[in-house]
Amino acid sequence: EECLTKGTSPQKFLGQTIDGVTITQEDIGAVQVCVDTVNNLKSKYPGAEYLSESKVNLSDYGNDGGKYAEVFGTADFQIKDLFSELIIIDYKFGSGVSVKAKQNTQLMIYALAAAGSHLFNYSAVKLIIIQPLDRSGESPAVREWGISPAELRRWADEQLFPAIEAAKSDNPPFNPGEAQCRWCKAQPVCKALANWNLSIAQKEFAAVGQKEQSQSSSVEQPQTHSVETLQSHQLGGRVSQVQQSPKLQQPVKSQSVAQKSQQPIQPPQPEVLTVEQLSHVLNQSKAIENWLKAVHAYALNELKNGREIPGWKLVAGRRSRKWKDDNKVADYFLSNGLLKEDQLYETKILSPAKVEKLLGKEAKKEKQFQSLINVVDGKPSLAKADDKRPALTFNSAKEDFKTVKQKE
Repeated sequence: EECLTKGTSPQKFLGQTIDGVTITQEDIGAVQVCVDTVNNLKSKYPGAEYLSESKVNLSDYGNDGGKYAEVFGTADFQIKDLFSELIIIDYKFGSGVSVKAKQNTQLMIYALAAAGSHLFNYSAVKLIIIQPLDRSGESPAVREWGISPAELRRWADEQLFPAIEAAKSDNPPFNPGEAQCRWCKAQPVCKALANWNLSIAQKEFAAVGQKEQSQSSSVEQPQTHSVETLQSHQLGGRVSQVQQSPKLQQPVKSQSVAQKSQQPIQPPQPEVLTVEQLSHVLNQSKAIENWLKAVHAYALNELKNGREIPGWKLVAGRRSRKWKDDNKVADYFLSNGLLKEDQLYETKILSPAKVEKLLGKEAKKEKQFQSLINVVDGKPSLAKADDKRPALTFNSAKEDFKTVKQKE
């Protein structure tokens, strides 16, 4: 913000630690992309109003004045050129999740909020995402998308406002999923998300279980559980504060809570899943992983706060030993001749990635620098079919065996 509003060079912050993060040359380069983009836009709209890190809300919308004021956020930067363009800019510092500007719900809400009652005084609305550190292959670092005020208002009337009304109702619908639940703090206690995750497992496991049972009567059916049991019993009952849709799965009453909580779901072996089942489970795997991590973190915190979770307890982690004072340690061993310096200290050269962070992106352009690097292919990993990276192809074991036989 200081770089945008006061013209401070990002280079000033190199090496400083801000909110626990030490600023590297790569960070400086990323911020510079943002500063250059905003300054370029400001030069195109010299008479516009510029707002940095400003709070916005939907208080100008709703059947009653201020009805949607509780829908709010902080816009990184706004350029408001009345009777011309309204520009909403959002800076994304992360690298793991690529963010697109097209139909970006967050920025569309910010645009509505920023425009307020003057929405139709603008000729166009432009949404801009700046994500210089994105490593997902998305290009370019600056992404733009435009929408007319009429289209934006139509979207709000047909989708956003009904969703807000539904969320504010006494019995709100739930729509759990990986993208919308990724950053939600209520993951550990959300019954809808838990039901969604378990329904995936139950659906696939039950299908495989039925198939296996038809092949052999000795194979037991997989045990399933209701989320009510898992959450209200295992997580200390606090989930009663979260509303549940009537369509969500209700607990089976034929077994006691204590009995059900001790009977884990038995997942099938991966090799017995069909390719369709594999695809379905993989599609939901990240959301399930995120939910399980959130549940573990929540349960750990509950136990730390003195709440009991049947069947679980806190134990001490693995103990480790550390020197109290490195300087005193070095002085003791070296001055008494107990160890030599090369025995006491370890030195390891930095990786190419860490060196590039120190030198900046310009280092990548140096031929001599690149000649020092040996590029090793990474291990094959799973990715969605729409991933921009090319697909790897491997022969099946049958084809490899056929090739060997032909050579013989």
